[in-house]
Amino acid sequence: RVLMKSLLGRLNRVIVHGDPAQQEALGLGLDPGKVMQLTLPTPWPETAPKTIPPSRPSSRRTRLLFFGTVRPYKGLSVLLEALARVPEASLKVAGRFWEDRAPYDKQIAALGLGDRVEIRDDYVDHRDFPELFGRADVVVLPYLDATASIVPDLALAHHTPVIVSDVGELARSVTNGENGLIIQPRRVDQLT
Repeated sequence: RVLMKSLLGRLNRVIVHGDPAQQEALGLGLDPGKVMQLTLPTPWPETAPKTIPPSRPSSRRTRLLFFGTVRPYKGLSVLLEALARVPEASLKVAGRFWEDRAPYDKQIAALGLGDRVEIRDDYVDHRDFPELFGRADVVVLPYLDATASIVPDLALAHHTPVIVSDVGELARSVTNGENGLIIQPRRVDQLT
């Protein structure tokens, strides 16, 4: 806290992406005039379909998508626990692993999810977004902690509903029960 306060105090302006981050910055004693709140832009709008697509292809399983760089605070381990309780769902993980992937592979094996989890462990080019989001029935963001993310906006731009944890500004674009569901973080039961 002391180092962050010192560092941020030397800046002319601090940009944050929502109320929780703004409160955190102000809690460090920053001058309110230096703290500016901006909404994350939705990049690559050209990838979003211009009209609502026809219904997604039928599948015996509900297809979940966990999208973006895989980091511990994003809650993939919680999602895997919930997935084990829902045999009629499958999961695609699309994004590069920030840390060692082995613990997730071990969890997938221990939970018997090998035939229901597909991992694409690499960078996802924006040209692949329409297919990824279009094949998903729902995008799941079971974050344990966060300030903000563009993933809910990307999913909604591709007409794909989302399940998000109520952390930071993650649920800003979600109307609970209309275009997605908002759950409490770390709640495997709610996610299930």
